[in-house]
Amino acid sequence: MFEPVSSGLSMLAAWFRVAYAAIFGVAIAQLAGVLHLLPGTRGQAAQILMDVHAYQDIWNAGLALFALHLILLGVLAWKAPYAPTILGALLVAAGLVDAVDAFGSVLFADYQANVATFTFLGELVLIVWLLVKGRRLAVA
Repeated sequence: MFEPVSSGLSMLAAWFRVAYAAIFGVAIAQLAGVLHLLPGTRGQAAQILMDVHAYQDIWNAGLALFALHLILLGVLAWKAPYAPTILGALLVAAGLVDAVDAFGSVLFADYQANVATFTFLGELVLIVWLLVKGRRLAVA
């Protein structure tokens, strides 16, 4: 969709998205591995807790890649003459906030802010824009 703006940045954003999806798959597999331990003994409870924490750590690594994907997508949308500038701004903001959450969780053991919960608006606007305008742009 944004290849006409910059094929290199567009490809990089796509690769970050693919890497995020792969890491998210690993995280889900880690979480799914807990199911066979339920209901468990006290010793299995410790293993379950370790697996859930591993899921969270893997999720945060994936979130950092997703944040980079959103930032690049936002820059591309910002530069695209056929996309609304506000779309680019919202995507960059969502990416920056996702990065804060990802790195905050890694750097601070008691990080609880989770501000990305409130910045999904850019992603929602992108979905609607792609559904409404995307098909017409792809045909043109």
